[in-house]
Amino acid sequence: MNDSVYNKKPDATAITAQKWNNIAESWHSWMPRMRGWYAPATDLMLQMARISGGSHVLDIAAGDCDQPLDIANLVGPNGYVLAIDVAEELLKIGKEAARQAGIRNIETRVMDGANLDLPGNSFDAAICRFALMYFPDPERGLRGIRRVLRPNGRVSLVVYGPNGSPEFSLAVSVVRKYLGLPEARAAAHSLGEPVVLQETLEKGGFSEVEIHSLDLPVQMAGAEECVNYLQATSPTLSELTSSLTSQEQREVWSKVHQALRTFEGEEGLEFNHKVIVAAASST
Repeated sequence: MNDSVYNKKPDATAITAQKWNNIAESWHSWMPRMRGWYAPATDLMLQMARISGGSHVLDIAAGDCDQPLDIANLVGPNGYVLAIDVAEELLKIGKEAARQAGIRNIETRVMDGANLDLPGNSFDAAICRFALMYFPDPERGLRGIRRVLRPNGRVSLVVYGPNGSPEFSLAVSVVRKYLGLPEARAAAHSLGEPVVLQETLEKGGFSEVEIHSLDLPVQMAGAEECVNYLQATSPTLSELTSSLTSQEQREVWSKVHQALRTFEGEEGLEFNHKVIVAAASST
């Protein structure tokens, strides 16, 4: 998931789950496009996880199971993939996709990746794409991941770099200004500096940290398509605009549309998603 909303309230997980359940179908409708955008990062993440035939792999914040389906093929019939997410509706989509593909070595389970309810020493690798930065305490979350990994296990993850999703940052800024809210530090970019990410992994109990920064080109037909994408995939923007009247929502999204035109190029909207791919060992 590239836009989770974890926080420290006692019912934060349930609130987060409901937000994602509400947009599960629209999120899934954009997955083919997002899969293409993030393919270089996803491929590198899986490579750095050192997954092989027979591996047991944990996918944290697996969403609609786009990448667990790929992992299932990597581990083969003797391997096992556990896909967890707080959003039951997303996992239902993934479970059905696995069934239709005839894939039998994937299990889906509703679970908060920041609080793993799993036995220790259970997995050879754990992956986490666009979720660690939203954990209330990433270091604590990593210690939980390390606990469930076997000796010499691997964690491999993707996070956003500084302003890694500029269209989202711009839209949030416009909406907050419209609502009279101050600018806020985006959790999405909280682990976006390689030195910060490395320190977090090491404090989480991992060693042999490897980090790569990537620029992933994103193209859309225009600002209108980008607005549609943001409305379909961002629980943060949905939450910010939920209390507005229909007229106010039209007004604020019109302002977002106008602001997004700053990314227009010769072939439509063009910008880069800056991401960091990192992996480390459990011993």
